[in-house]
Amino acid sequence: MSLRSTTPEELFERKLENEEYGEALSLAKAYGLDSDLVYQKQWHKHPVSISSIQDYLTKIQKRRWVLHECLERVPEDIDAARELLEYGLSRSDVDTLLKLDGTDGVKKTDNTEAWGSLENADQSDPDEQAKKEAMLEKVDFSKLNYEQSDLCRVRQKILVYLDRLYTYEEILGGGEQAAERYNSQYFSGFRQQNIVELALDMARKNEWQSVEILFANHHEDLLPHRLAILSNFPETTSPFEYQTLLPVASVEETQAMLDEWKENKPREKDWCEEEPCRNAVEPLVVDPGAFLYESNTQMEKFRVALPDKKLVSQWYQERSMAIEALSHQVDNALELVRLGLEREVQGLQLLHDDLVTLEMLVYECQPDSIVDLQKFQRLPDLDRLQLLMAQCTASDYMKNIRHRVLPFLQRCDVKKPNSGTKLLQEYMVMTAKEDLSLVVKIFQSSRPEEAVPIIAEVDQLMSLALECIYTCESSKQLAHAFAILECLPQRGFGNETKKTAGLHDDVDKLEAHLSAAEVLQKHGVSKPVFDIRDTQDDKDCARKLFVQLTKQIANKKQPLSKGECQEVLRDILDLQKKVYHCLDASLCYEILAESLLTCGCEENITLAKDIMICDAEEERQTVAAPSAQGITPKVSHEQTVALVLKAGQEYFNSASKSRDVSLDLARKCFQLIEDVPTTIQQELDLLSAVQLLDDFHVDILPLQVRLCEDKLTLISKVLNSDDNSYKQSGKLLELGDLLMIHAKSKEERTGKILTLAAETALKKEDYSHTCRMCLQLKALGYAPGWQVCQQLATDNNFTDYRARMELLSFSLTHCQPDQISSLLKVRNQIMLQNMVYNSEDLSETEQEKPGSQEWMEAIQQRLQQRANLLGGDDTPIASAPIQHQKVQPFYATVVPSTEENKEVSSSFYTAPERAATREPEWRLLRCIILYHMANLPTQAFTDIQAPLGLAIASAQDDITVMLAHLLTALEVEKAEKCLKRLPQSAITLQLAAYYYAVTLFTRLQPTITTDTVNPCYLYPPKWLIKATLKVNSQLCSSEDNKLLVERVDEWISLLQDFTQVSMLKNLGKGVDVSRFLSDEEYKRETILGLAMTLDLTVLEAAISMATQYRIPVWEVHMAYLEFLFTDSQLPVKSVEEKLKETDTLAVLSSSPDEMAQCMDKSVYPSLAGTDHGALMFYYQVMAGSGTSLEPCGLKPSVHASLLRKIKPAAPGLNYKQLFEGTADPLDVLRSVLTSSNVHVLAKLANKIPAKKEGFLESSEVYRTFLLAFFWNEEALNSDLLQDEEECSERFSACSEFLPRLLPSDIITFTDNVVFHSQAPVKMHVESRIAIIKEVLDFTSKSSKKQKDAKKQDSTTLTEVTDWLEKSLRHLQTLTDDVIVGLREISEGRERSYAMVYDLSQGEADKIRALVVKMSIDGTPLDTVDRVLSLVGVQGYSVDHAAKQALREILKHIREGRTAHPDPTSQLVTFLTNVRDCTQSGEDMVSVKELLPLVHDFCADMSVSSDKQLNVVKQVQQHLDVEVEDKQILLFCHTNAMATQNWGLQIQRQDMANDSARQTLYQTLLDKSSSVEQFQALVTILCMWPTLPSSSASEPEDNSWVQVLSARIRCCSQGDQLDADLEKDVCCLISTMDSTGQLFNKECTEHLMELLVGVDRTAAAAKVALLSPYEQLYPAAVSLLTKSYSQDETTVDKKALDLLLSRRLAAQVVETPLYRALQDHVLESGMPDTVQETAQHLATAGYSVEAGSLTACSQMSHPTLQVLDTALHYVQQLWK
Repeated sequence: MSLRSTTPEELFERKLENEEYGEALSLAKAYGLDSDLVYQKQWHKHPVSISSIQDYLTKIQKRRWVLHECLERVPEDIDAARELLEYGLSRSDVDTLLKLDGTDGVKKTDNTEAWGSLENADQSDPDEQAKKEAMLEKVDFSKLNYEQSDLCRVRQKILVYLDRLYTYEEILGGGEQAAERYNSQYFSGFRQQNIVELALDMARKNEWQSVEILFANHHEDLLPHRLAILSNFPETTSPFEYQTLLPVASVEETQAMLDEWKENKPREKDWCEEEPCRNAVEPLVVDPGAFLYESNTQMEKFRVALPDKKLVSQWYQERSMAIEALSHQVDNALELVRLGLEREVQGLQLLHDDLVTLEMLVYECQPDSIVDLQKFQRLPDLDRLQLLMAQCTASDYMKNIRHRVLPFLQRCDVKKPNSGTKLLQEYMVMTAKEDLSLVVKIFQSSRPEEAVPIIAEVDQLMSLALECIYTCESSKQLAHAFAILECLPQRGFGNETKKTAGLHDDVDKLEAHLSAAEVLQKHGVSKPVFDIRDTQDDKDCARKLFVQLTKQIANKKQPLSKGECQEVLRDILDLQKKVYHCLDASLCYEILAESLLTCGCEENITLAKDIMICDAEEERQTVAAPSAQGITPKVSHEQTVALVLKAGQEYFNSASKSRDVSLDLARKCFQLIEDVPTTIQQELDLLSAVQLLDDFHVDILPLQVRLCEDKLTLISKVLNSDDNSYKQSGKLLELGDLLMIHAKSKEERTGKILTLAAETALKKEDYSHTCRMCLQLKALGYAPGWQVCQQLATDNNFTDYRARMELLSFSLTHCQPDQISSLLKVRNQIMLQNMVYNSEDLSETEQEKPGSQEWMEAIQQRLQQRANLLGGDDTPIASAPIQHQKVQPFYATVVPSTEENKEVSSSFYTAPERAATREPEWRLLRCIILYHMANLPTQAFTDIQAPLGLAIASAQDDITVMLAHLLTALEVEKAEKCLKRLPQSAITLQLAAYYYAVTLFTRLQPTITTDTVNPCYLYPPKWLIKATLKVNSQLCSSEDNKLLVERVDEWISLLQDFTQVSMLKNLGKGVDVSRFLSDEEYKRETILGLAMTLDLTVLEAAISMATQYRIPVWEVHMAYLEFLFTDSQLPVKSVEEKLKETDTLAVLSSSPDEMAQCMDKSVYPSLAGTDHGALMFYYQVMAGSGTSLEPCGLKPSVHASLLRKIKPAAPGLNYKQLFEGTADPLDVLRSVLTSSNVHVLAKLANKIPAKKEGFLESSEVYRTFLLAFFWNEEALNSDLLQDEEECSERFSACSEFLPRLLPSDIITFTDNVVFHSQAPVKMHVESRIAIIKEVLDFTSKSSKKQKDAKKQDSTTLTEVTDWLEKSLRHLQTLTDDVIVGLREISEGRERSYAMVYDLSQGEADKIRALVVKMSIDGTPLDTVDRVLSLVGVQGYSVDHAAKQALREILKHIREGRTAHPDPTSQLVTFLTNVRDCTQSGEDMVSVKELLPLVHDFCADMSVSSDKQLNVVKQVQQHLDVEVEDKQILLFCHTNAMATQNWGLQIQRQDMANDSARQTLYQTLLDKSSSVEQFQALVTILCMWPTLPSSSASEPEDNSWVQVLSARIRCCSQGDQLDADLEKDVCCLISTMDSTGQLFNKECTEHLMELLVGVDRTAAAAKVALLSPYEQLYPAAVSLLTKSYSQDETTVDKKALDLLLSRRLAAQVVETPLYRALQDHVLESGMPDTVQETAQHLATAGYSVEAGSLTACSQMSHPTLQVLDTALHYVQQLWK
């Protein structure tokens, strides 16, 4: 036992905690402690009631705390709530206000004396009231202290809560009902809510009684917002429900309602609610309804306490329109407007009328499109009327007119007087425009005899009838128009005014117009009435109408008779007389005659003659009396000719061929005219001409003949179309006469035609006929014929020399003066040809056609062959270079040459040899001279080729002769080709230069006479060549001369090249001399190649040659620089010395950028990235050149500086990879980073470009080093990190560099350490967690220095901390049993799951992919659930994973993937897991949600049906599904099979019931024609519920028998498919037997008969043996025996088993089948079968057979298998 001292305060607190309130109160009184704590504790422990208020709350002295409780605490019953608030009022009255002296509000007097009893708190007798008023006079509200102001605010709040409580009680129904329905929680919000918001909520909930109570009790706050609140009642609520709240038009009535509310107010205004106190406490008054107008400013205008009439009217209009717009309930909007009218609100009548019309339109008319009020108001009245009648049928049209239209018209009349009548008129006119059928009904209802006519006024009725009929645009409304006409009153009806008389006249005209329209319609011409009215005075329109009418009649298929023609004429004259007065009667005759003539019918054309005068004499004798036929001819002769001519021409022009029937019609028309005028005769001639053209086989349209302006072209067509037409000159001349070619001159016509015929004959090479034609032209003296005569005379194929000379003489007589010279040349040529033709000096070949083109080509061909023998155009003339000049012996002493280059030869100049080898050339020269003498132009090729050929021939023998021939050719280009073919040598190059020099000077200074020698030949060749090079541009003004100078310069340059190359050849550098001279590119490459040497002598030679051949020296030096860097293999120091020695850098610095580009292209690729010295010198050279280029983004000087620092620090670094961008620079640095150089390289990081953009950070370099250090080769290839201490030490070494890392690199480094791909294998989880914690510790310590971190990093330490904490949580989950279990399983797949989970870092996407993969691979779903629970992926469960897994598996099946494992096996494993999960009672996966995926898979047409079948079978087999789902799967299965086998898509309703399935079965059976289809149909029947027809007793009705019967008929060909038939039939019968569905005897016999009928006796026997009917077994044995007898090689073992099972062995003992049965029993090797069979045989009396069978089964030796042994075994059986 121990004693412990305590203070009164501690004891007091302990008593309160132990709820020992009495002792606590005693302690408080004894030690002066706060007794309020006791009462406060008790107050909170007890529910609020009147007794708890009296017992506890009244005894608490802290006024502020008490008032707070009164405000904040809400009692559970309504009476306690009222009492608590009233008690709060008693503690905050005016006397308390006066007693507050700025203290904490505690009064030192007794509670009872201060506050009085609770029961008397609400009593206010007159003395008390007077006392209170006296105290209020003492209060100066403008000088209240804080405690007093707070007291006033609290009192105001309590009063508000009391008012709300009163209102709430009234809403609940008051009294006991309110006490029962009171809800303290609802009241807690109710009393604090904004009063306007409260009213708004109730209005929106359609609690109009509550809103009415709120208006009555809180009208001060709600009255200004009354209209706004009323606008929030639901638009779907009928305004009659809240009609008591609607505003009235009179302000006085509103004020009276307000006064009534004030009188019924439950209490008087308190002193704290008066203005002085309210202004002192709350000087700013806040409108509780201000929020109503913030978003809806349009309601601001209704923010009035007492709105005037105009504002009330505006509110009714806008609210009703809003109701209709928001709800489309027109009846509610109309009710609101009617309620407004009842309240005498003005300005609503128009809106009321619109809503009434709209209500009828919406609820009765039901238009096609939605019509709202706003759209309806924009519609004009006519459109509204159309909408009202839009859906009316003809039967209820008049009913709707009276029910809808007339009231609407009355409302229109109210709106605007007389507008209804006009609107009806507009509507009827508009309706009549298309159809008069509806308008007729209105007129019929407006007859004068009608009791209540729709149109009562007669004048209006007639005018409207006229307007409607004339407005109608249809020509098929005549019957309705006459019906309207019958509805009009007759003349004399009623009071007839002047206007009425005029209307009757208009009606008479209308009747005439209708009659006219009727006549037109009778003859097939439909014309609206208004058109007849409008065109009756228009002569042109009337004529067109009559023409249309007559053509319509005349163009009928049947020709007209005379009577019909007379009737038509009368109708036309009647139309003219009654309506179309503008036309003359004679014109009617003309129109009819014209139509008859142009109708295309011979009978009608003949009929037209009866109304025309066809002879001028007849016209003079004709009298006016009508003829006997009754038709008086009215068309004059002149007009008749015009009509006939027009009709005939139309027929002629429309003819499509020469023998068209239209030409016959044209001739028929022209033959009507008896006196045949000239115009008619011309047309007849034109018809004859067309016929003649057709005889000549000219395919031309008759219209083309008429329109042809030059008819002579038609003669040309005749000549071109017929090969022999030119011989028929007589017909040609006749055709010319008919066509009137040159009608004024027959000689001209004959001459032109004969000329054309002669030209055609000449083209046909008919020279004799051409000659006759030409002689006729000569005899005729037709001058233009000289041309064809000249053509014939100059044709070499025409051999009549005399005729040619005669025709040439005629041509010379009549030709143009400028043609005389050419004709004379032709004549001379013919004379020369004749002379040459008779020459005996020419060879046989040349005598063929001397002087002709063929002769010239033959000579030239021979010359070309010779030239080819000497060498082609592209081959050199000589095979070896010409090193010596050959000369004739005669000139050997005069040629100034040395012995080395001169060679004397005489063989070339020997006459016999020259004649033998050069005869064609000499022959050609003689021919050319001969032709020049005859002034005949020869081809330029021939003139040039002869000397060129001689030049080529003499090149090898004498180049001087060759030069002479070249100068003779006078063709520089041809000569140049010959010169280029010479092999290059010093002699040939000088010869070419001399040739061009001589050519130039002979052109500049030509000789005047041929006898004079040009001075240029007298100068030495070298002098002449030099002089040529000095010729200035003034002398060479022409381009040809300038070209000659350039050629001389070129050949001299070639000579210099030859000399230079000879020198190079002597150097032994392997230069191809000829190519060097001819190929510029080879020359350039050779010189640059020489520069790539260490021999300075060769380099200087290359520079010299480059200067000579205009190759930039800069390129030579550049080639030298490239050689030194790339191929010289010199050290850097030696390269530097070489460059200084040759002054190469100074030359190259002239183009620094070009130099840098060449170095970058040629030098840089050859430098090794690790050769820092060479690279540094490379960049120093580039920097020294002053280039502006920046390789890899840095200046060359910066590169040199970097290399200078990198070279000692990291000698193995590949500097090129670091900057080229092909590899990650961090990867390049990783291989060389060490602890000794990491700081140096980190400092250089800002100069190294990053992989993507910008430059590296030093933090990245440190991070790379740390990762390489931690995961070095030793750590990766060993279990070093399995040691936690080693791992910790390694990371501790890394942690020293953490301060140097940016936050983002801290994340990257930690991620690559902890979540490295080898981390799960090489590191313990505890080590990885320790690393995360260590980094966390570092970041927490560094968070205070966040401001000092580098600003370029967007990642903060806070983000790093978040990532670390997330990673830590993930690592901690790795110790969970499920992950540990996966990791420790020997299977590699499960371990991979653990690895994937480990490296996922808890990311939702990776976890989702993992669980889906686990589900696909067959992981149990509870394991998947546990994996998901570790991470807690929001919104993702095992059900989601299962659905995704199934979706993926079906996708694999759809795509036909064959990868291991097979998708089908995956599906089976997955479905098994789902089934196990559901059977265990877990609801992680819903099978019902998986089935839609299967259904979608089966509905996919792109998936093959066998895949669909497989999926459905697996689902059915492995999932327990409900009946409805089974039906879905059954449908999917059936649909897949139907698609696969029949290509048929079925619907769900096709399998809805037995009847539907029976129909579908019958459809499939009808479509089946193959074995596969019948097998599929059997499968479907087995799968389906049993069909009613499956148990039918009659074979014809049994579905199974039907299928099998059709199957048997299909496979009756005896091929391999029959084996399937037998197997399928037996399998089906066995299946039916196992399910209890057996065929009856009749069905079995039917199948047997069918099988026997197709010669399948074994199958029929097995069908019988499978059945339970023993009566059929003998027949089965017989059938099997028969089958075995036919083919003993094959025995159906299935049939033998059936015989044994049916115990029928005894029946086959005496048949050949028994041997096979015995062998089968013995082969089975089953003792029981042998014994059982032997017993059956013995029982049946076959003891020997039974014993023999037993003996054979015992493997007895054959010698022992005798009768005694058999009997012994039988005895053993019976023992």
